[in-house]
Amino acid sequence: MSEQQANTNDGLLGTPESAYGERYRGDFLTLYRDYVASADAVSSRRTLANNFFVGINTALIGVRGYFEINNGQAVVVLAAVGILICVVWYRMIQSYRSLNSSKFQVIQEMEKHLPLAAYTAEYAVQKSSAKPHRSLTSVETFVPLLFSLLHVAIAAYQLSGI
Repeated sequence: MSEQQANTNDGLLGTPESAYGERYRGDFLTLYRDYVASADAVSSRRTLANNFFVGINTALIGVRGYFEINNGQAVVVLAAVGILICVVWYRMIQSYRSLNSSKFQVIQEMEKHLPLAAYTAEYAVQKSSAKPHRSLTSVETFVPLLFSLLHVAIAAYQLSGI
């Protein structure tokens, strides 16, 4: 067991069942359900944030094309703004990855105290699959990189005067 898993397990069960009382199991199940819902809410916020950044980058590229900006300073500034937006986006993806990872680790620890461990089983199936599972984060981190490259390519094209 890793140190992080040990820390998660040590902090998970705040009050022993004997000291908590007869509502322990029902309250535990309610807390588990609510915690799973909060993990789902984080994933929904992540999707909304990704949509926002795709929209901003698309609009920025569209503005550059629509107005046929040829001023060297404006081209560089717009490219820099686009790249900065992509850097912020990339860091946000990493932050959501860390948060989701922590949440699912806690969910797996909670499942050790439940009769069914669906998330733990799903994770085990993914890990043992013949076709390796690619996490959403590993795929979605390419999108800001591609937009950054597109900002650079458009700026290079506009500055070249072709």
